[in-house]
Amino acid sequence: MSIKKNALFLCSLLLISLSSCNDEPENEKIPEMEWVAVSNTSPESIKVSYISPDPGCGIPKIFYIYALGKGGDVTVRCTNYENLYFTTTASNEYADENLAFTLSKVDNNTVRFHFNEFISEKEAVNGDLYINSEYEGKNVRTCFSIFRSPRNQANPE
Repeated sequence: MSIKKNALFLCSLLLISLSSCNDEPENEKIPEMEWVAVSNTSPESIKVSYISPDPGCGIPKIFYIYALGKGGDVTVRCTNYENLYFTTTASNEYADENLAFTLSKVDNNTVRFHFNEFISEKEAVNGDLYINSEYEGKNVRTCFSIFRSPRNQANPE
């Protein structure tokens, strides 16, 4: 009988450890990048949201930008990290022709998204971009998900 109890106890421990979302001790956890939208030149056509799907399971926050066809500028600032860099390029600027936007560093912790007018035969397009920094020699990053809807689709004139 004691073998069955031990086996049951070990199975229970295994299930508990597998179901645990976060296996890092709190004192070793890297703080997530925190962002604020500083300005939005076209709030009627560009919506910005900062969402954490499930913070308890270590799923990082995602910055969503929904930009309709009109375009405009959105400036965001990281409040707890400096020396930002883009995953896709070593320079201080990035351009995405498919999503019709450019990204540039304003200063060490601030970036500006410039959305050009977007006209496309597709209903909508989307893509992801990562902005990075470092914490005690370790990489920390935020995913920016960009969604574009064309002017002729979303803003009929």
